[in-house]
Amino acid sequence: MDDSVKAKVEKYIGEQESILASYKGKYFATQKRLFIYKKDGFEDYMYKDIISIKYGKHVRKYLLIAGILLLILGIFLSNILISFFGFLVIIIAFLFKTNSYLIRTTGGDKVPIKGSKVPSETENFIKIIREHSG
Repeated sequence: MDDSVKAKVEKYIGEQESILASYKGKYFATQKRLFIYKKDGFEDYMYKDIISIKYGKHVRKYLLIAGILLLILGIFLSNILISFFGFLVIIIAFLFKTNSYLIRTTGGDKVPIKGSKVPSETENFIKIIREHSG
C-alpha cells in the first residue's frame, strides 16, 4: 500500500473509522465508507448508499484490436503467418478476459473497479465492501 496515499486517506476518516483494506493503492475500505483516490483528491461513498455491486468479465479490447489489425494486415499483404498470428491474438483476447466490478450508488454514481491479475485480491476487497454495505 502506498503509505503517502494511505496517510492522506487517514486525514479524512472519522475517529471511529480505520482502513480495513486497500486495493491497488487507489481504493480504501473503512468500516463506513469506500474511498477512491484520484490525482485531484478523493471520492468517498457511504456503504449505506451502495445499492448494487455488479460483477462482469470483459474482452481485452487492446488485444482484440491488435488481433484484428494483424489479421487485416496479413490478408492485405497475403501473408498467412501474420493473419494466423492475428487470429491467435483474437482468440487470446476472448479466452483471457479481465474481471471488473461496477458499484452503483443511490445518487446514480457508477464506480468501476478493475480486477487485478490475482482475482482473489479483488474478491477480498469487494467482500469487505459487501459485508459493510448491508
